Amino acid sequence: MLRTGAVARQGIGRGVVFLAAVGMTAVASLAGAAEKNCWKAICREGFHFDGQRCVDTGAANPIGADRHDPPRPLCRPGWHLQGQYCLEEGCCSMPACGSGETYRDRQCLGASAKVGAGAARRAACGVGWELQPASGLCRKRDCGVLPPEVRGHSALPCVDLGGTVTLYGENFGADRGARTLAIWVGYGIAAQVTAWDETAISFVVPARESRIEAGQEYPVMLMEGPRVLLGHPLTRIRICGAME
Repeated sequence: MLRTGAVARQGIGRGVVFLAAVGMTAVASLAGAAEKNCWKAICREGFHFDGQRCVDTGAANPIGADRHDPPRPLCRPGWHLQGQYCLEEGCCSMPACGSGETYRDRQCLGASAKVGAGAARRAACGVGWELQPASGLCRKRDCGVLPPEVRGHSALPCVDLGGTVTLYGENFGADRGARTLAIWVGYGIAAQVTAWDETAISFVVPARESRIEAGQEYPVMLMEGPRVLLGHPLTRIRICGAME
């Protein structure tokens, strides 16, 4: 039986997932570091840009909201205007919500909406951009590849031998392709993948494998074919002991 609990934040990369012995030596480095922030809001905190001026996001009545002119020029050389933000040339992502809003469940909440007055708006991205639901970022299509990221998993506090583990996150890729899963005990032991999409991967821990021991913790490693993509653990799961 799978034990569940609060989802823990963890890191991940892309490819084949391996469970590795705790003391395993790192064998490769992450290909492609996380992208730095390359956007800057037009308006200061609490205001949004309406195309001409900065408007108080928290105002219950937009008609009477406080307004002021943003600094000019709006964007410095090498940057361009995109919605609420100035983006550096080559930037592949930006927030879906303005600087005065909070992202939650595909919505942008202004100060008034958060206290019950006014309405939230639907988080949306411009043409050629795609919303990343987990993070609230807009991602530019065909603009390079972000490394996969695990934000949590279902094996809390532990998972039984033969149990299913689901990794939650983003950038996994909708198509699994030729990638496979294995338990790493100095070499790979095949594990069955039961689901794979952009935001979740599920796999089954082998039920009858003497080298995977109850009560032990194993890091989750990532590989693609014979190549190790990440030399550090993506996350850690623990196999339940006999009394758990």
